[in-house]
Amino acid sequence: MPNGTWFKNGIHEYTDYSLCSMESYHSFLYFWELAVHSASILVLLPALVVLLSYRSLQKPWFHMLLNFYIALLLRSLMTIIELSVIKIPENKHISTIMEDNGVGCKIVASLRLASLLSVWVWMLANSVFLYRSVARALSRTTNIKIYYFTAWGCTVLLTAVWVTCKALLEDYQCWLGDVKEDRYKLYLIKDIPIILSLAISLGLLSHLACLVFSNMRGRSESIKEDNKKAFKATVFLVPMFGLQFFLSVVVYTEVECTRLQVNLCFATALTGLQGLYASVIYCFMNAEVKRELQKTLNSLAARLCPRRDEAMYPQSSVGPQTTYSTVQADTQADTSPVETTELVALNSNMQTTR
Repeated sequence: MPNGTWFKNGIHEYTDYSLCSMESYHSFLYFWELAVHSASILVLLPALVVLLSYRSLQKPWFHMLLNFYIALLLRSLMTIIELSVIKIPENKHISTIMEDNGVGCKIVASLRLASLLSVWVWMLANSVFLYRSVARALSRTTNIKIYYFTAWGCTVLLTAVWVTCKALLEDYQCWLGDVKEDRYKLYLIKDIPIILSLAISLGLLSHLACLVFSNMRGRSESIKEDNKKAFKATVFLVPMFGLQFFLSVVVYTEVECTRLQVNLCFATALTGLQGLYASVIYCFMNAEVKRELQKTLNSLAARLCPRRDEAMYPQSSVGPQTTYSTVQADTQADTSPVETTELVALNSNMQTTR
């Protein structure tokens, strides 16, 4: 009890652990994570529709973005499924799915890890593609199938290694019990590729910083401008992704509870909203995308709100129209007999003079 005494119920004494429970804190953190990932999905879906709908956006750079958005969407979806099916019911003592350690929850955990790794792999793939297109002056029609096979192949390979190690060495709690003190340290299968992705991306961008604004001779102005915009967007996104990672892997010790909650909520927001600000910066703020969307809006406005003269006199109706045949008929009808007589007389006089 708060006064240091035991709680008594008849002859029995009990310890009140309610003040030590973390259930309410975990519930808030889980629902906060649901909210931020849902916000990302609401923005990612329109971005995917835009990139798939317009033929003018079927370019290598937008294809790379498309796969990056798919990875972000899968990560958000799998996070929501994992929270809804496993973590929230377990926290509210509705089910014991983690303790049961069934096959279904292991599949969910594996897919969640695969989607997480795919985000970082595709972020690295976009950085490499940008570097090659700017520094190596490659053609804008570069075959990017190698990026597809490499990025998704690395994701599948790393996930297979993690699943095998988990099944053989740490087969408990639906494979969600990653603890930093585990002797096998299987969390490094996930963390090392992420650190490498960040390090390589930052190295490439650091080199590009010396090239984009000084070594762009021989390139057209449109290509220069596109590369500069892509470079600026990537320079913004990579540190944001890196900040989220380092905030999430830091182990807080001797930190008061309120500060710990604030730090974890901030890190969760950075993670969950990655899809949102990636969609806004890369897609909806892109000049080509805005131009295509503006054309679509103008077309819809013309259909929904036609101009007044077009509404009054549509082309299919009979209106005050003037045609060549009408003018010709009117001209012939207006020729008077007097004018005809005068012409005949004039011709006669000319013949007499000759």
